[in-house]
Amino acid sequence: MRRILLVLLALIGLFAAGAFAGYGGSMLVAHLNAPQPVLKADHRALLAQADADILLFSLSTCPYCKQAREWLQSKQLPYKELVIDQSDEAKRIFDQLDEPALPVLVTGDRLVRGFSAAAYEQAAANFRAEASVVER
Repeated sequence: MRRILLVLLALIGLFAAGAFAGYGGSMLVAHLNAPQPVLKADHRALLAQADADILLFSLSTCPYCKQAREWLQSKQLPYKELVIDQSDEAKRIFDQLDEPALPVLVTGDRLVRGFSAAAYEQAAANFRAEASVVER
């Protein structure tokens, strides 16, 4: 009887270890395949197309988009917002980026996925640096 109990506990332990290892492995793969929140690239053509120096793609019902909008307004940065569920033109321009989620902030050399005050601050600092070089 004791041997059967030990075998049963060993099987339960192996099953639990396999289940947790599978979950942990899938979480690791998801983490490794997640897109980077900040992408450095030249977006001047897209900004010229939208006639903006800072461009925010958003949805009218998205709470993170609202946070992004409020952050930009609090910093008094000149930006243009394209709300993709209210404008076919905004959706067409957004589709060129092939981004999976909103909000997306675009400056001359940065694309920021989602809302992160730290990432927005970094993008804004680079925007201010570019603007001061152009003004000289």
